[in-house]
Amino acid sequence: TAAGLGAVDLSFTRPGMVSTNGTAAAPSIARLQSWTGVSAEYGGAVTPRARLFAEGFTSSMDKRERDWPAPTATRDSSGVGHIVADRGGRSQVSVFASAEGVHRPYGEMRPFRAAGVAEDDRFMNVQGRWNRFDDRGARLELSAGYRHGLFDPTASLPAGGVVIDRVVDGVLPASVARATVDRTDAQLTYDAPATRRHAVQLGASFARDSSGARSLGRPPMTEILHGLPARAWQPVSEVAAESSRWAWHVASYITDRVSVSGSVTANLGLRVGVSTGRADGGATRVVWPSVLPRANLRWVSRFGAVFGGYGRYQSELPLDVLAYGDPAEPVFNVYRWQGTGGPLVARAGRGPAVASIDAGLRAPHTDELVLGAEHRFASGMALRVTQVWRRERSIVRAVNVGVPLSSYQARVIPDQGEDYDGVTDDRPLTVYDRLPSSFGKDLFLLTNNDDEMAEYNATEIAWEYNGRRWWSFAGASSYHTWALGGNQMGRAHV
Repeated sequence: TAAGLGAVDLSFTRPGMVSTNGTAAAPSIARLQSWTGVSAEYGGAVTPRARLFAEGFTSSMDKRERDWPAPTATRDSSGVGHIVADRGGRSQVSVFASAEGVHRPYGEMRPFRAAGVAEDDRFMNVQGRWNRFDDRGARLELSAGYRHGLFDPTASLPAGGVVIDRVVDGVLPASVARATVDRTDAQLTYDAPATRRHAVQLGASFARDSSGARSLGRPPMTEILHGLPARAWQPVSEVAAESSRWAWHVASYITDRVSVSGSVTANLGLRVGVSTGRADGGATRVVWPSVLPRANLRWVSRFGAVFGGYGRYQSELPLDVLAYGDPAEPVFNVYRWQGTGGPLVARAGRGPAVASIDAGLRAPHTDELVLGAEHRFASGMALRVTQVWRRERSIVRAVNVGVPLSSYQARVIPDQGEDYDGVTDDRPLTVYDRLPSSFGKDLFLLTNNDDEMAEYNATEIAWEYNGRRWWSFAGASSYHTWALGGNQMGRAHV
C-alpha cells in the first residue's frame, strides 16, 4: 500500500486447553501439548516510487506421539521482504527475499526418538525481476533467483545398530546425513507487439540444481515383523564419504495466439530444451533432450463454444535419479535373521556395487488430449463439460537384472478374497518364491519400462453463475487411473 500499515499477532495454546484420550491402552496417535506463535508485518512506501512489504514470524510447538513418554519440540522462525520500484513508468524492478530456520525431530521412527536425533534446517530464497514496456505494447522481462536449503541432523543412530519393526515403524529409514540443496535459475521473456491476428511470446530459461550429502553414520539394522525376527541389514563400506550431484536445465520456447477468424482461435507453442546431470564419481551421465509441442483450438458459435487441445509434457531431470551408481550411496548385505544370524539372501542399496543407470535412459513424458464444450446462458450461467486423456510413457524404474523372473518359482495358494465368510470370490493366488540359488546376486538397473504406461481418463463438469450480487461455482469430476504398483510383478488399478 502507499500508506504505511502494520499488524502484530500473538496466539498460544496451553496444555490445559487441549483434550486428551484418557485410555492408557489406546493412546492418541498425535496430540498437541502447547503452541505459541508471534508474527508482525508492515507494508508501505519507502520512496515515491518504491513500496515495501515485510513480515516476521516465530513459533514453537510441543506435541506427544502415541505412548512416547517425552514430548517432541519444534521451533520455526522466518522473515520475508518484498520491494517493488517503478522506474519512469516504463520499467519495474522487484526483489523478493526470505529466510527460515526450523528445529524439529528427525524422521518419524522410534529409533530416531530413542537416540534423541533432531534436525536444524535453514532455508534462503532470493528472487529478482525486471520488466520493461514500450509504446507498441512489447514487454521484456528478465528474472533470476537462488534458493538454498540445509538439513543438519544433530546426531546419528547408535553405532551398535537399531531394531526396526516394519509393522509399527514402516520401511527401513535412509541413513542419517547432513544435506544441502541449491537451485539457481534465470529466465528471459519477450512479448512481441500484438497484431490483429498474432500475439507472439518468446522465452529462454536456464537452471542448475545441485545437492550434497555427508553421512553421519550407517549402523546395522535388524528388521522384525510384529516382534518376529525377519532380516538383518549390514552396511557395506562405500567408496566415497560425501555425495555430490548436479543437473543443468536449458530450454527455449515460442508461443503464438492466432486469431484464425472471428470465431476460431488457436494457441500454438513449442518448447525445446535439454536436462543433463550426474553424480560425482558416477559412471553414467544422464542426458534428457525434450521437444514439446502444444496446440489448442477454440471455436465459438451462437450455440456455445467447442475446444480441444494436445500437449506433450516432460519434467526436468530430478537429482534423485542420479542416486543410482552414486559412490556415496550405501549398499547393504541382507541376511536372514533368527536371533543369531543367518545366510545372505539379498543385496540392497543404490551404490555402484549393486546399482547403475542405463546408458540410454530416456525421460518419461506425458501426452495429453483435451476435448470439451461450453454453453453460456443469457442469465449469466455457464455449463462446461471437459474430457481429458493422459498417457505417460517411458516410465523410469529400477529392475533387478541380477535376479530375473527365472530366479523365482511360481506357487499357487488359496485366497479367500474380500468376502471372508463366503466362497463366491475365493480364487487361487499365484505367488513367486525366490530360489536360494539367486541369493546375493542382486543388480539394480535404472531403466525405462517400455512395456507399460500410466493412464488417466477424466470427465469434468463445471457450472458457473455470474450475477449482479453474487458469484457461484459448482463442479464434479470422475476419473480412472491405471499404473504399475509398487510390486514390480504386480499391477494397481484405481
